[in-house]
Amino acid sequence: MTDKIQLSRIRVNVIVGILPPERLLPQPVEIGVDLSLDLNEAGYKGDLSKTIDYSALLKQVSFIMHAGKFELLETAALAIVHYLLTPAANGVNIKRARVSLCKRQAPRVSPALPKVSITRESDQVKTSEEKVGEVIVQQIFSNKSLLIQRLSGRSALFPPADNNSKFKTEDLDLGNGSLLRVRTLAT
Repeated sequence: MTDKIQLSRIRVNVIVGILPPERLLPQPVEIGVDLSLDLNEAGYKGDLSKTIDYSALLKQVSFIMHAGKFELLETAALAIVHYLLTPAANGVNIKRARVSLCKRQAPRVSPALPKVSITRESDQVKTSEEKVGEVIVQQIFSNKSLLIQRLSGRSALFPPADNNSKFKTEDLDLGNGSLLRVRTLAT
């Protein structure tokens, strides 16, 4: 497949890194997203619902970076790739995703610019889905300190964020009855 959507030079100021100063102060990270998908129907019909809304994608990727407070660029890139390759309700299926992250002001390695790039095919990303009452909960990505979910259904029925003080939960309303939830260990 040769159809692509690319977003480059997405700049966010986020907490990312393992060193104490990196855990306290946001630093600039540049993100690149490269998606392979079939754009034929969108092109012929001129229908945004048959493609990716760049504005929404930018907002979602930025939200994951902000809420995730990642220790490693590798984890951030992998989490975003998993999110991008998880089938969404609009039926647009991304076949392949590549995410690149670059720390613009990384300590200890100046003048080098640390950059991580992860590419996955849709069949390499496994997510789970469960129905909780009338709500569908997709488990998109998880590791020891992070959980990313997409909740779909009637928003009034979404399970509330866990009140456990060990965790911090942030939600992003995706519209159309969907919510992106990122849960991290509280620091």
